[in-house]
Amino acid sequence: MARPTDTRERLIEAAVELIEEHGVSRLRLREVAARVGIQEPSIYSFFKGRDDLVAEASAARYQRGLLDLSAVFARMLTTVTTHDEFRAAVTTVLSAAFTEERVPFRWARIGVLELGRTRPLLAARILRAQEEADETLGATIRQAAERGWIRDDVDPVMLARWIIGLVNARVFLELDPERRGASDWDRLTTEAVLSMMEGDSTGS
Repeated sequence: MARPTDTRERLIEAAVELIEEHGVSRLRLREVAARVGIQEPSIYSFFKGRDDLVAEASAARYQRGLLDLSAVFARMLTTVTTHDEFRAAVTTVLSAAFTEERVPFRWARIGVLELGRTRPLLAARILRAQEEADETLGATIRQAAERGWIRDDVDPVMLARWIIGLVNARVFLELDPERRGASDWDRLTTEAVLSMMEGDSTGS
């Protein structure tokens, strides 16, 4: 992924890196500025203060992976022409979400949610990030619904949020370093998503 060139985005990216290296409590604006190559006071041209930057960086950490997978799903939908191909695309995307490479993204989201529990500014920014992810995935689900591949009595955006919740919930299994039961968890989750999407649908 290319590094951002916009100064504000570079500041967010630097804050993300420092949070992941040392935690939120040890984030210092001077270190963020040094990593970007600007003077510390310049940060205030882009953010109201440390809390504002922490909120934006934490929201970026929350969204990581979610938008990537939604984009993959959207691209796949442009190539599928049948209900069976759609089912295969859903299965493929969920399988990708459950790989070991995605575990750090999932745990980062859980950590961000915990931070937001007592920080109203951060909670509001997390909610916006979640809504953006919901809308992005929901738009793709809506396209599938228009083709008759998804039941028409389910709100696509709420369905997207539920699916994201299931993906995040895999952390319960990941508490076990040996990942015992992983294949069963992934299979049950995939079957649940397909069942909820389709209902009595037999569109082809």
